[in-house]
Order: sequence, then structure tokens, then C-alpha cells
Amino acid sequence: MDQQRLTATVSGDQITISRGTSEVLGIDMESRSVGHWPDGETWEVLAVLPAKLSSDKEESPAEDDETVLCGFCQRQCSARTAHLYQGGWVGDECCWDERLRSSD
Repeated sequence: MDQQRLTATVSGDQITISRGTSEVLGIDMESRSVGHWPDGETWEVLAVLPAKLSSDKEESPAEDDETVLCGFCQRQCSARTAHLYQGGWVGDECCWDERLRSSD
């Protein structure tokens, strides 16, 4: 089986992942989205990335603080400030954004 190698190209705030000459997947850091181009031109979003991709020591819950697992980014977050959303927890410090606040 002839497998073509995957390559990633970075251009500004965008990363394009290709197999051979075909663009397979893209990451747009400005819109925080992962998507693809099903017709070669139209961007179709497959997932939205969390607001913060790295965990900072200062933003981690205190050691004596009870934690829950954020359903979006899978990080431990403070149970005191987490929000119950569609049957799961969403961390206030990591993923709770304006879009979710408006649906609360």
C-alpha cells in the first residue's frame, strides 16, 4: 500500500495539514477552529478549540480545592466555579465563554 506522508504548513495564524497535494485538515488559531474544505473552498468547522490551550500554574485549582473534569478540554478545574452544562461540567477558568454564558 502506497501511503503518502502528512505534512503541516504554517502561514500566519493558520496551519494546514496535507497528504500529498491534498489539503486534509486545517487549524485556524484566530477563530480557534479545526476544520476542512469538503469542496476545496468552503471552510467547514469540525471543532472549536478551548480559549486556553496550555495550563498555567496560577490558573490551576488550589491543592485543597475540590475539582471536576471539564467536559470540553479535559482539564481539572475548580468545582466551586465550574458550570453544569448539558449534563457535564465546564470550567469557568478554561472554557466557559460568552457563547456559553448567554445560554445559561
